[in-house]
Amino acid sequence: MSVPFIGSPRRAGFFGGLPPFFVSANDGLSSSRDLVTFTLVNAAPVNKGNGQIVYVPAFRSIVYMGGASQDTAYASFDGGRTFGSTVVDAGKNGFIATDGTDVIAVFEDGHVYRSTDGGASFSLVATLPAGAGAGIGIGHVNGTWMAYKRETAGTRLYYSADGTNWSNTAGPFPNSGSYSYVNLIGRQFCHDGTKYMAAGYDYNGMAGTHANNAAAIDSWGSQQNIEGNYSAPGAIFCTAGLALISGVSGTNVATVWRSTDHGASWTKATPAALTGTNCFLLGVIGGVFHIASAGRIYSTTDGVSFTRVDGAGFTDLRGMLYTR
Repeated sequence: MSVPFIGSPRRAGFFGGLPPFFVSANDGLSSSRDLVTFTLVNAAPVNKGNGQIVYVPAFRSIVYMGGASQDTAYASFDGGRTFGSTVVDAGKNGFIATDGTDVIAVFEDGHVYRSTDGGASFSLVATLPAGAGAGIGIGHVNGTWMAYKRETAGTRLYYSADGTNWSNTAGPFPNSGSYSYVNLIGRQFCHDGTKYMAAGYDYNGMAGTHANNAAAIDSWGSQQNIEGNYSAPGAIFCTAGLALISGVSGTNVATVWRSTDHGASWTKATPAALTGTNCFLLGVIGGVFHIASAGRIYSTTDGVSFTRVDGAGFTDLRGMLYTR
């Protein structure tokens, strides 16, 4: 099954000179060469939905999921100036990830689609059990595709070396009497060279932030409750010596949880520099963590001190791409 693409795909090498940074927000898609000065590339509210936007180096394409049901893949082969679109799994909420060459999309009905042309077309390659609502996601971490699904009986982690053949395990957050699940999986799993780490929250009217770690993808320990009710993580990223979880706690307070022991223990901070009611890790570049709060971009190397780096703010900053 091949899904047609509306637009004009271009192979890698046709379009060159991409700026190293792109950020997506309700203001549109902007590019930057230094994360200080930004140029608006596309005024449309790019990636307004689930926050996942990816850069595919093999095709120099920018891809995100959108549409009313998050069922449509939008891909650009000209640095974000124009996007073609294709409905991948009509009416079903979907998430995407890339390994740098292929793009994989997973949907709430369990369908897994692969694109081998930078997001221009997708083919159905696998079917997992249907998830419960929008509790589903996809990521590529430490060379492994990881699909995490909220199901009516609990949660389950699916993993694959090739994106076609999948195994499953109870994962880092087994059912605890409610829907315990991870949302936006591409940003809520990481590997620091020693262990996998995960951040998630119980969904039972009140959120509680949890974490877990594992030496192997199918051997998770007991989940840790690192924050009580009314807290929720937005993303986790790590380097060899530091892992950070970003999110919200209490009455809408931007919060960062920090680990220096491969996720075995966590400490909490509410950095004064992050003035928003929430914060969201965008990524790690050269050992520097970048985090969004109140539409601004901040950097930190230790998870304690944060410095604002952007020269102008954004509305509902959703994601950041690094093209180098």
